[in-house]
Amino acid sequence: MKLKLTCILFLILSACGIDKESPPPLASINNSGELDLSFFSNGFYSLDGSAGLTNSQDEIFDMVMDGEGRILAVGSSVNSSADLDMVVWRLTASGTLDSSFSGNGVYSHDNAAGGSGDDVGYSITVDDSNNIYVTGTSMNGSGNFDMAVWKITESGALDSSFNGTGVFIHDNAAGGSLNDQGNKIKIDQSNNIVVVGYSDQSATNRDLAIWRMNEAGVLDPTFDTDGIVTQDGSAGGEDDVGNSFAFDTSGNLVVVGQGESASNPGDMVVWKYTSSGILDTSFNTTGIFSHNGAAGGTGFDAANDLAIDHDGNYIVAGYSRNGEGNTDMTLWKLQPDGSFDTSFANSGIAVFDVSEIHGGSSNDTAQSIHIDGARNILVAGNGNQDMCIWRFEENGELDTNFNVDGFFSHDSAAGGFGIDSGSAVVEDIFERIYIGGSSENASGNYDATFWRMK
Repeated sequence: MKLKLTCILFLILSACGIDKESPPPLASINNSGELDLSFFSNGFYSLDGSAGLTNSQDEIFDMVMDGEGRILAVGSSVNSSADLDMVVWRLTASGTLDSSFSGNGVYSHDNAAGGSGDDVGYSITVDDSNNIYVTGTSMNGSGNFDMAVWKITESGALDSSFNGTGVFIHDNAAGGSLNDQGNKIKIDQSNNIVVVGYSDQSATNRDLAIWRMNEAGVLDPTFDTDGIVTQDGSAGGEDDVGNSFAFDTSGNLVVVGQGESASNPGDMVVWKYTSSGILDTSFNTTGIFSHNGAAGGTGFDAANDLAIDHDGNYIVAGYSRNGEGNTDMTLWKLQPDGSFDTSFANSGIAVFDVSEIHGGSSNDTAQSIHIDGARNILVAGNGNQDMCIWRFEENGELDTNFNVDGFFSHDSAAGGFGIDSGSAVVEDIFERIYIGGSSENASGNYDATFWRMK
């Protein structure tokens, strides 16, 4: 009888295309909002000394998944000369460092701009051939920072076909000969590389900056005639910073960040540009939307990331200062014309304060946003000095099927009982959730940290 049942089961599995070589069952099948204990036996993994100096600062700022289902993270680590290197980590689909990448799963680079100082990677993306592009900043010979783009091969080496060296450096986008920085990088439908960040017009005036270059690492003159767009005074004041962006279905750039207003240190700002680099005036009549006071205070609002949902609406993630002087995690939902979608949390704005549940009075911030296959909104960041991930339904309400409360927080991943923070969130091919960020270790330094959740 047992043999007969076994044969029947084998035939059923064979008919379904399942065999012993198939991937394991999806760890996230229940979407429970719990740590995946099959990941390093505890659900998290911290790394120290990636650039050569142990017991120092290692931090992850962004993540992406490549075409092979591998997780790529970018950030910085201290080298043996005690300055920061740009670092890329690659994990296999099983969640371990990939030794086929740069020999040990870690690639680091220093001195891109020639200044023998800090290099930091803030954002990462991949093309269809699994080539890796990173943007961030690198110190130049004058002691200022230049915007940098690195192109790294799938095997973990600089690709010299890109700008002759594998690195593109740009300074003085806004005319101030001071600091320039790339905060987000993506590849458009024409395989151009687009970077959003900022450039200093002067010591007291920072402008939003957008760079677009072709696959060879040369600025694209069809983008605002010189490959560069800068924007100042978006909210009425001086400083403007672009933190992230997305392409809509028409190839327009929807950029989010912050801008100083006439009366506040900063407003949350959304800019919408055409693919040629011109402000799209169909968006809020000017191409620019700004907002302040989402959490009830009048001090500071900012956007760190956005996602465009299945209906083409913009879900913006960041924070807003509340009436008590702390920041609350905040989501804004805008329609493509720049008006609030009031069906979202009944107002177009969802605000969450971790302190109301766990006590304390610390800041809460959304750093990264991702919309999953079920149209749930995943948000990673920090709350009350812990790594936090929230899951919202499409209507802006917390999804209580996710860890009961709709959010999960974690502390002391690196053993230090200090600050843990999530900077990026992605899903792998098995729908498991990865959060990348940092955790304070017992020595008071930060370790680069991955969390994996069911």
